[in-house]
Amino acid sequence: MFLPFYVSSVLINGRARFYNETGQHNGAPLSDFPVEAGVTYRFRVIHVGVMYPIRISIDQHMLTLVASDGHDIQPVVAESFIITAGERYDFEISTDQPIGNYWIRAETLEEIMHKSEAVLRYNGADASQYPLTTRKTCTPNDRCLVVNCPFATYPADTYTDCVQFNELKSAVNDPAPEPPSPDTFKEHFTNFGIVIGRPSVNGIVFKMPTVPALTQPFEVGPTCDKNDCGEETICACTHSINTNHNDVIQLVMTNMGIGGLNSHPIHLHGYSFYVLKMGFATYNMTTGKYISQNPDIDCRGNGDQSFCNHATWSNSTWLGNNVPGLNLVNPPRKDTLNIPHGSYAIVRFKANNPGVWMLHCHIQLHMSLGMSMIINSSYGMHPDPPKAFPVCHSFPSTYREDLLDQQPQSTTTEPRPIASSPEVKIVTQIVKEDDVYGTSSFWAMFGVLVAVILVLGIYIVCLRRNVEMYKKTCKEYTVTMTTKNENLSKL
Repeated sequence: MFLPFYVSSVLINGRARFYNETGQHNGAPLSDFPVEAGVTYRFRVIHVGVMYPIRISIDQHMLTLVASDGHDIQPVVAESFIITAGERYDFEISTDQPIGNYWIRAETLEEIMHKSEAVLRYNGADASQYPLTTRKTCTPNDRCLVVNCPFATYPADTYTDCVQFNELKSAVNDPAPEPPSPDTFKEHFTNFGIVIGRPSVNGIVFKMPTVPALTQPFEVGPTCDKNDCGEETICACTHSINTNHNDVIQLVMTNMGIGGLNSHPIHLHGYSFYVLKMGFATYNMTTGKYISQNPDIDCRGNGDQSFCNHATWSNSTWLGNNVPGLNLVNPPRKDTLNIPHGSYAIVRFKANNPGVWMLHCHIQLHMSLGMSMIINSSYGMHPDPPKAFPVCHSFPSTYREDLLDQQPQSTTTEPRPIASSPEVKIVTQIVKEDDVYGTSSFWAMFGVLVAVILVLGIYIVCLRRNVEMYKKTCKEYTVTMTTKNENLSKL
């Protein structure tokens, strides 16, 4: 995955070693995690990398996964787990092994696997030695379990089983939100892909607005309703989904079509969502190789060459809760979820947090190049900007020119709402000539300038006086020395 980029090393608490192609490393020091025997420890792992999924394990210690992204899950005991960019996992271990040093392993999931290590060091073990332990050997009678696989299965000869994230269960009584009426349920298909080398969502390359979207919503642009965005096209604009307050939003996040290449860890700001179901691509169950994308999704468009910009369900009866396999009782919650190639995930949240929230791929390169969009939540309930809050915009600003042309004598305007907003909230924006450098600011700066000039004038006068005194002193000293020299010569 992620060709042509490769890992150099994976830092664990700031430390790692660099391995060359022959497997030799540079001998750099590694991070130590000291533990006492006979104790249960909780580790909190954060993936702050920019690209690769990483598989985490500890030699001769089973990991009990207990939380993800700050939400508790029913404990799952595993040999290892996989974490992608932006995710967080909590796991516990029991230090029930003989006193010694044990490898903590972090291995990337890429064409050429790279590894990194840290040390689990029991108190009383030789601190000058690195571990000599080996990873567990998975066998038909003692299989390995891996949590959060970004694929359906490992090859059969690895004797390794997968638990996908949607198979986990919430540890608390927190069912998925249900809409009180059909009109408060909204479902959106969002396809994350790289088409013609351009990361996008539904074929839309995100353009960051040139103004703060929360405080100047009427100036956000260019909006996508004015661009050539279609089923088999790529366009660039400020892409958004507008939600009404307390609507139940269901996102069907896909990674399909000709742009479905890599796995994409998708992160939502402002919310954590309920993971109701995941559908994975079709794999060869013997070799673990990818065969085809999941048939539940109809990309429409140009068959196998579709951009998948306007996806829908292959079965038209799959509406609302009428999707087989939905977990509405105790689904796990998250804010970052990996969507593998050829796969999809159904997530749900209640839009009760007013604001402008980013939804984006957490692979830094993909996000920066346009695999992002905005969830514009509860627009009518956004707070007004604070009084005298600065106004930012590009120059020239067509929007502000239009305001002045429409009401040249007025000090306030009630601007038109952004297209496609579900609710309209009239926000009064103050447009005065002295918004930035007005009369008060002018006189304040003028006073400061006068004071500076006065101080400089006084300093110059004093400096000139000191120079004159210095010249006079030097002249008197010269006369005195000349007189002394004359008297000496007479002697």
